[in-house]
Amino acid sequence: MSSRIWALGCWMHRIVVACFLLGASGYASPSWNSDELALYDLVEAVNANFYELFGIGQDASTAEVKKAYRKLSLEWHPDRNDAPNATAMFRQVLKSTELRAKYDNVLKYGLPDWRQPIYYYRKMRKLSWYEAVLVLTIVSTIAHYFMMWASYYEKYLVLSQTLRKSRRRDRKEENEGSSQQLKEVLSIYRPHFRALLPFLIVKGLWRFFTTLQMVIQEHMSTVEPVKKQSMHENRRVTPVVRPPEFTYEVATDLKAVSPNDPELSAKYRNESEENSKKRSGDIWSCEELYQLWIILGTPNRWERVACVLNRTAQDVTAMAAKLKQIKQVRLLDNPLVLHFTCK
Repeated sequence: MSSRIWALGCWMHRIVVACFLLGASGYASPSWNSDELALYDLVEAVNANFYELFGIGQDASTAEVKKAYRKLSLEWHPDRNDAPNATAMFRQVLKSTELRAKYDNVLKYGLPDWRQPIYYYRKMRKLSWYEAVLVLTIVSTIAHYFMMWASYYEKYLVLSQTLRKSRRRDRKEENEGSSQQLKEVLSIYRPHFRALLPFLIVKGLWRFFTTLQMVIQEHMSTVEPVKKQSMHENRRVTPVVRPPEFTYEVATDLKAVSPNDPELSAKYRNESEENSKKRSGDIWSCEELYQLWIILGTPNRWERVACVLNRTAQDVTAMAAKLKQIKQVRLLDNPLVLHFTCK
């Protein structure tokens, strides 16, 4: 029993898959071209013998078919006949040799029946998308129901065989209580209508949307505080920092110093003259000679030289006269002079 139900469920599942593939494909199989499918639809729509409709025999030639077609077109042409089936009767099947051979085959063997896959394909092609979905849902539900029963009986047989082996091992006899207990254990696996495919789809969609709503709410609850905080921070006015006020204290017990003070000028002049007199007649250093050499040639040079060297003007002029007597080569060969000139 279990194997039969399982086989029936597998068969239904194969039908569902075949119908889905045939309905989803937008083109015919290589063995069923569009002309052949159109011929089957035409034969089913007209529901009459084309040879009898044309008034010719089945062995008529192509010329006879064309002649009968021209004669029939005058009667059934849509422009000359207002009958509602005039357009459906205006066909050119018998003019094609290939289609005529296929039509003869249809007259001999009939249209494909339910035992051939093209039968289901033709039915699926005529269905709209919602009709195809409805058919697939019904067939899938039936197949799912049979497969659930097959799974239940399979579990029942496996568990009952296991219990029999354990009783034989323990040398216990079977009783009605054990079988009832077995059914109670397997009751959770018993198929219910709430476990059918449409209910499972609805439950799955409900759980999906509820979970999606919870995720969105949780995300919004975490994002909104951040947005509010950022908006509050943007609206917050930055305080203006005032520069500190500095108060300057002015000394009041000091006397202002003026560069034109005659007392200070006389004081500095006396100090300079005292230093010049102290160094008057001393030996000249190389550095002093170098400074003297640079300062020579400027206006009021002797006074300036005396001020820089802290010597008297007479002392400076006397040394300048001595320098003129010294040869320039000897002065330049002096390493001390070279040392100062390189600076």
